[in-house]
Amino acid sequence: IMSEYLGEMTNIILSNEGTLDKYIGDAIMCFWNAPQTVENHHKVACKTALECLEKLSELHVIWAKMGLPALKCRIGLHSGNVLVGNLGSKKRMDYTIIGDTVNLASRLEGLNKYYGTQIIISDSLYKEVNNDFVCRPLDIVSVKGRVSHTTIYELIATKEKATYEQKQLAVMYTEALWLYKTKNFSKAVNWLDEFLILYPDDIPAKN
Repeated sequence: IMSEYLGEMTNIILSNEGTLDKYIGDAIMCFWNAPQTVENHHKVACKTALECLEKLSELHVIWAKMGLPALKCRIGLHSGNVLVGNLGSKKRMDYTIIGDTVNLASRLEGLNKYYGTQIIISDSLYKEVNNDFVCRPLDIVSVKGRVSHTTIYELIATKEKATYEQKQLAVMYTEALWLYKTKNFSKAVNWLDEFLILYPDDIPAKN
C-alpha cells in the first residue's frame, strides 16, 4: 500500500514540476520554483495538492475491493523565502531547502489533525491563490517555534471544479467566523447552528 501510495503521489508532484526533496517515513517533502523557475508556482502547488487527494480517493476504491484499508493524507502548504542548495557533509549531501518557511509548512500539515481537514495553507499563500481556489479561513494560530501569529485556511477546491455545496460551505463558514472574531457571538452561534444543519459532520464548525 505504501509503495503504491508514495508512487502515485510522487508521479503527480513530478508531473506538476515539483521538486521531490525526500521521503520522511510515510510523508513526502517537496517544493516548487527551484532549481528551475516554475511559472505560477503558488497555484501549481495548490493544484497538485488537490490532485493528490483525488488520486487517493481513487486508490481507496481499488484497495477496498482488495480488502485493504484506506489511508489518510494531510497536506501543509506555505510560501516564502528559503535557503536552497546542496546541504550536508563532505561525504553525503542532499539538494534540499531549510528555513522558517519549511518549518511552518510542516506545522500546518500537523494542524490538520486538530481541524479535521486535509489541506491547510498559510495566509501568504492564500493571498496568492484566493482568486483561483475556494478556501475558507480556519483560525489565527501561533505555531510552535514562531512568535508571530498567522491566519490559516483550508484549501477546498479550484473555483473551476468546486461544487455548489463547497462554495456555500466556504461562504457560510467565513461569515460565521467573521461574526465570532468581531465579538458578535449571538449571531455567530445562530449562523453556525444553521451551518451545522447543512454540514453536520464539519469538524471545524464543531470546534
